Amino acid sequence: MINKSIYLNSLLYFSLFVITYSILKYVDIEHENIEKIIYFLIPIFLFIPFNQFNKKFISVLLILVCFSFIFYFNYLNIVYLFIIFIFLYFFNYTNLYFKFKKLRNTEILFVSISFLFSSKIIFWQEVYEIFYLKSEYYLSKIFIYSSLFSRFIDISYSLLFISVFISLLIFFLKQDNNNIYKNKIFLILPFLFIFILASFNTDSFFLNSGSNPLHHWQTYIGPVELMLQGGYLLWDTPSQYGFLSTILIYLMPFDDPWIKFYYLNALLTFIFSLMLFLTIWNRGSLVWLFISFLITYSVIFLLPGGQWQYNISSTPSSGMMRFFVSVLLLYIIFTSQKYYWINQLLLIIPIWLIGTLWSFESAFYCSCIVLPWVIKNLISAENSNNQKIISLLIFPVTFIITVGLISIYYVITIGNLPDYYAFVEYAFSWITKPNEMINSSPKTFRTDGSILNILLFFSLLIFIFQNTKKYNYSILSIILYLWAVMSLIIGKGDDFHINAIMSLFIFSFFLLISANNNEYKLNSKIIFPVLIFIILSSYFNPSIFRNTFGVIKGQDYNLSKVYFDNDKNIDNLLSIIKIKNESFITLSTRYWNYYKKEYYFDNLLDKNQKINNNKWIPVYPGTLFMPISANRTKIYFNRWIKRKNIESGWVIFEKQSIWHDTIMKKIKYSLNDYNITKEIKYKNLIGTYYEKK
Repeated sequence: MINKSIYLNSLLYFSLFVITYSILKYVDIEHENIEKIIYFLIPIFLFIPFNQFNKKFISVLLILVCFSFIFYFNYLNIVYLFIIFIFLYFFNYTNLYFKFKKLRNTEILFVSISFLFSSKIIFWQEVYEIFYLKSEYYLSKIFIYSSLFSRFIDISYSLLFISVFISLLIFFLKQDNNNIYKNKIFLILPFLFIFILASFNTDSFFLNSGSNPLHHWQTYIGPVELMLQGGYLLWDTPSQYGFLSTILIYLMPFDDPWIKFYYLNALLTFIFSLMLFLTIWNRGSLVWLFISFLITYSVIFLLPGGQWQYNISSTPSSGMMRFFVSVLLLYIIFTSQKYYWINQLLLIIPIWLIGTLWSFESAFYCSCIVLPWVIKNLISAENSNNQKIISLLIFPVTFIITVGLISIYYVITIGNLPDYYAFVEYAFSWITKPNEMINSSPKTFRTDGSILNILLFFSLLIFIFQNTKKYNYSILSIILYLWAVMSLIIGKGDDFHINAIMSLFIFSFFLLISANNNEYKLNSKIIFPVLIFIILSSYFNPSIFRNTFGVIKGQDYNLSKVYFDNDKNIDNLLSIIKIKNESFITLSTRYWNYYKKEYYFDNLLDKNQKINNNKWIPVYPGTLFMPISANRTKIYFNRWIKRKNIESGWVIFEKQSIWHDTIMKKIKYSLNDYNITKEIKYKNLIGTYYEKK
């Protein structure tokens, strides 16, 4: 039995978050500043023991005030909450047939509120509109539309939705999640196969429309291609997504950098899907095995794909390329907590070091994870003084030694120390210049948005942390890690949705459940409304049919069927220029895509002509220079040109394009030692030829 205080006090913490948000909004503080204040309140609330001095009356009053704000933003929420509460109340007290353990009134209220928040996972549709999904529109998008059956489909959909909802509700209320299949690991093999197919899915890769995989991938692959041309990270080759992550792509045993990245990203995604699946299942029942698969597949492969469940590999920066090492470190912290101190150290140090060098963001995540472990070892009476000193110093010492070795390598190879600022500049640039992002997503940091799920998770974790004595450092590691991940909100503002990182919250919570090292008998009942909506929102979305078909057909492991569709106008301009063996860089569309093919079609000679893919300036792609200053751009250019002794080259861009104005100003400023000696126009394009003065 879960202590009933966890429900009331978790709602109390949650209420404080929402009331604070509403007050700040009322006094007309800027939205971005409200986000920052709420963000920094989370670690502060960790150490304020409201539950020690609050009275039940005060708690209920705060909760009521909190929900008055939520209902103010959307009055239909109160109708939905009332319906859910009445349904659960009567369902709870008429369970003669199902015979699950009855919920207390406090639990019914908490579960009702959780259902309200969990419905925000379906960000494209309010929950009270769930039966008006307009099957004609959805089904036409997945090519199985027929107006003759639309009404029948709507009715069938609604009945099936209600049936599955009640079935899942009964399952979670009855579930005991005992470990009854400890030696039956072979049961996961069918699901393992599905995870492999989904991880290596190539469906809809690089379609030439909008913000597609070509745009998102090239920010990873561009620096790798520059490295293959002799560039050095932390010197003349900018890298938005980190240091060691880019090196690992470079080291993959393939010639084509696109293949390198494809396999690394797919492999990391597959490993995480397996970790999450096994953590949720925890050798439970066969039914729980299947439910665990549904949850895992949803939070990794469906929900992050948005309303249309697009291939999640299209946007790798939202997946394991960003989070894998930190997730692995969190897993190690939990699984090693009963090991001897020295064994913990030997496991944690190398993973932390890899995560720290992976990227600056990853360094922040990993440091937040290990901080509670360090504090615990410093204050533990079980550790000797030597162990305490080593626990404190081992992390900075190993980092300094590693940075020293990297510095020696750079001095030997290029005669200069690394540009250490290059490691952190993108993280700081996006925080200080979020308005320069070119992406867009639903606004969710609102008191009636999906941010409610995140705050509820934190409220539960804060209360559990404050009321747990043994191994509470591991709970604190979870809280600080998820708090660190939430820094994405500060960097991205409204370009964010919980579905993109729901897998991290689910993984963290089930790690805590599987460890079972606290005074509360934790199980999935605490968050089962979220789990129900994860399943319903994914598998009752008609896009699941198109997604499944895409996974089956999208198994092109050498990318032979992937089409890199470049701008035909660029081909025609290159024909007019007669580019021959001269180097050029391109800025195409608002996403600053670069020219990918090794040949262009010369329409004057009616044949393919080979191009020189060696770049004369490191604009590969232009998005690498989007957030950084003109002075930093010039530094990168000068280093690249000096090492390669480049005399001339072409820049091709779109004229009268507001998207290209910023980057072109930076290019012209950085090439002040060059003259523009030729300028050729073709339709919407301009080709400028720079020669050294």
